[in-house]
Amino acid sequence: MKVVVRELEETQNLAITLANLLLEQQQKPLILFEGNLGAGKTTFIRFFVHAFPQGKQAEVSSPSFNLLNIYPTQPEIAHFDLYRLQGEELDTDLEEVLLSSKFIRLVEWSEHLPAYLNFADWLKISFHLQEKERILEFTAKGSMTNILSSFKKLISGKEVK
Repeated sequence: MKVVVRELEETQNLAITLANLLLEQQQKPLILFEGNLGAGKTTFIRFFVHAFPQGKQAEVSSPSFNLLNIYPTQPEIAHFDLYRLQGEELDTDLEEVLLSSKFIRLVEWSEHLPAYLNFADWLKISFHLQEKERILEFTAKGSMTNILSSFKKLISGKEVK
């Protein structure tokens, strides 16, 4: 599913809608983010995190240096930025958090995940920049296909390609 976004408020509404759906469904998924620098991944994540209980207190920024931020939301959100990883293996502490169902796990630059990690369930949001708009492409695998189907119904009024 592809969604055309022209305004920051549209990105915010998509992020909040997804967060509310996950809260309602009591899901703690793995969400993968792909897109070029400046495509809007961290902005989407900031709106997403702020939509959770205690999320407004979180200082959301891309964890480019330390690779992981854990936000004090309910449930907790683990935010990875794997830009610097580029094919290297994760250390055991990072891998443990990534594999944990205790957290909602958000992974920027998910294309840099080590090949040996194969996840059965995920939601992927790919950001594509065009002249005056962004195209957010949502795909899912495993049990997350049901979440994506529900999400599509919730945003049915949006420009979906």
